[in-house]
Amino acid sequence: MSPSPVHPASCVLRLAPQGGQYQVLLSCTAWRQALPVPPQGELLPDWSAAGLPPLCAARLLQVVRSGRAATWPIELPGAQPEAPLRGYLLSVSPMAPDDGAPGQACIVTLTPNHVAWPALNLRNNAHANGLTVGLTLDPSLRLQALEPAWTLLTGHPTEACLGQSLLDYLHPQARERFRQDLDRPVVPWLDFEAPRLRLPLQHRNGNLVWVEVDFEPLAAPAGAPLAGGWLAQLEDVSDNVRTWHLDQVREQALDQSNCGVVITDATLTHQPIVYVNQRFTEITGYTLHEVLGRPCNFLQGSDNQQADIGPLRDAIRQGARASALLRNYRKSGEMFWNQLHVAPILDEPTGILTHHFGILTDVTETRHLLAQLSRQAEQLHSLHHDNPNGLIAFSDEDVVQLDNQAFVGLTGLQATGLSREAFYATLQSMAAPGQAPLATALAGGEAVQWSLKKPRERVLEIRGSQPNAAGAPGLLVFRDVSADVQLYRMQKQFLATAAHEMRAPMGSIRGFSELMLTRQFPAEVQRDLLERIHRQSGRLSDLLNDLLNLARIEAQAPGSLKLEAVELQPLLHEVVRNFERPGVDSRLTLRPAPAPAWVQGQRAKLEQVLINIVSNALKYSSARGLPVELDLQPGHDPLHWQVQVRDQGVGMSAQTLERLFTKFFRVDPNGDIEGTGLGLCIAKELTERMGGTIGVESQLGQGSVFTLNLLKSDPATSEQAGARAPAAGGHPPSCC
Repeated sequence: MSPSPVHPASCVLRLAPQGGQYQVLLSCTAWRQALPVPPQGELLPDWSAAGLPPLCAARLLQVVRSGRAATWPIELPGAQPEAPLRGYLLSVSPMAPDDGAPGQACIVTLTPNHVAWPALNLRNNAHANGLTVGLTLDPSLRLQALEPAWTLLTGHPTEACLGQSLLDYLHPQARERFRQDLDRPVVPWLDFEAPRLRLPLQHRNGNLVWVEVDFEPLAAPAGAPLAGGWLAQLEDVSDNVRTWHLDQVREQALDQSNCGVVITDATLTHQPIVYVNQRFTEITGYTLHEVLGRPCNFLQGSDNQQADIGPLRDAIRQGARASALLRNYRKSGEMFWNQLHVAPILDEPTGILTHHFGILTDVTETRHLLAQLSRQAEQLHSLHHDNPNGLIAFSDEDVVQLDNQAFVGLTGLQATGLSREAFYATLQSMAAPGQAPLATALAGGEAVQWSLKKPRERVLEIRGSQPNAAGAPGLLVFRDVSADVQLYRMQKQFLATAAHEMRAPMGSIRGFSELMLTRQFPAEVQRDLLERIHRQSGRLSDLLNDLLNLARIEAQAPGSLKLEAVELQPLLHEVVRNFERPGVDSRLTLRPAPAPAWVQGQRAKLEQVLINIVSNALKYSSARGLPVELDLQPGHDPLHWQVQVRDQGVGMSAQTLERLFTKFFRVDPNGDIEGTGLGLCIAKELTERMGGTIGVESQLGQGSVFTLNLLKSDPATSEQAGARAPAAGGHPPSCC
């Protein structure tokens, strides 16, 4: 670029009726040095490339098109790349229309600052554009003479300032710069081609006053032009500098914004882009010169049928504010989500829409994060509400802010909104007597078992986590361990009972065998002792077999028993024959069904069930010698066959009936009737796993009636019977 001119530079410019096309009709050499633009082309990209700031180029285009006169300060690059920017006053003067030529013509003038400001002749006119003050300095820059306007400019009385250094009234940071200029071989403010020196003065009230300075050396003898001091003139240009600073700040602020900024010209039908900031370039990958003069819709590519585009265009057409979430595409072709906000800019005198101001925000990552957070929220919601354990979460204010459905199901308590103290008190009121305070129980940090009486008896395991600042748990987890506790108790009881049942026969076996080993008995006594040992070992063997059978039954998975069609009448006859003894009248009578009775089951298991029930009936009615009846008949519904075993024995009370099918329970544990107390328990377990039910009716002293309800079966489909039949109580059958 050539050196900047020292005089005003002008050109005659014509702008096309539509778009940003221009033509330079006339220009002087100084113009071509200051702003070397092509003789014609597109104004925005060409003039910006020549050095005119983009916002200034957009403003120039607007002013020329409107046919108005305007003046504002600008800065252009110097002659060398590292040279400082040079200040100018840009003026636009419209020309009378030429009937033979289309478009608007005007004169554009660039006046250097050091030419523009003195030309305003402000020395004697303090109200035209800024205050002008004359002063005289000695060679050391001490004030020797001051005009009265000095007091207006700085707030300091002239008399008090005489003899002081001018440096004392400059901003501290400007003093060092001024000293550096004084130390240079060629003083910049004696180079009349350079802009005038601009200095910041500090007003007495602390405000900053910007002045431009003209220095003129005073004549001195001995041929030393700098020895005699200086005649200086300070001109207040604060308003112009602040305006220029504001323009610079605005442009820098737009470039440093985290959002992309785009300005379009609304006075042209295709609404071309006239300005974009640096962030726009970073988001889209397009440079300023690649987008100037283009409408914004190129960012959508072929994806121009988006739902938000129609309402956005309508709002822009009506000059209203609008927002839209659009799929836009970078220069590389990569899609990004653009949260676009558009605002209209109006011409103040006429209210005409001149520009649109758009803010682009790349929300791609935000949308991905929101989608991820949404998925995590759904997962947390599912974990919270579908969790089988009860959950209670406290806020920082120690208020229950979260409870789930499992907790409500366990306790029947809606806890949200309760304070910690009220929550603990409410839970304490539902606990079994003797429970320690919940806050105390949880203070140890371990899980505690909590017995509830309401809404029904159950045992909960409560575990606290995420302690707050006071050490109280922020999250409580409630787990129903009633079944575990009950199972543990049953296991302990089972082991204790099994050990007790085994102790008697084992004691007898050991005792009688020791007698035989330590003493000599007659043959008949030895035989009696051996019979007792044999009888007790048989009892022990029966007990162990029953325990093993029960363990196998309970260990089998539900549904694993392969069921088949079994005809009951032959099976019942075989059961009866098992209890017949030669030469002894049978006490069993069988009443057969009028038709073949096929049921779902497994023959060996059904036989075991019937033998256990019939054996039990015979044992508890043996003292009376009364018969036991077996009755096979249709059930109470068309899906079942029914087998009843009726005895006339000792009978049972209501309390006995409640425990009849439990392990090791015997109706007469201290009597002479032998048994392990497991037969009926095994019978019930097997019956239910084959899809049937077993029940009993009894009156004390009048006998009992055991009833088996077994599912009917078709012998032709015995292979599939087990797969289709449900177990009692809605559970699938299982095997032993």
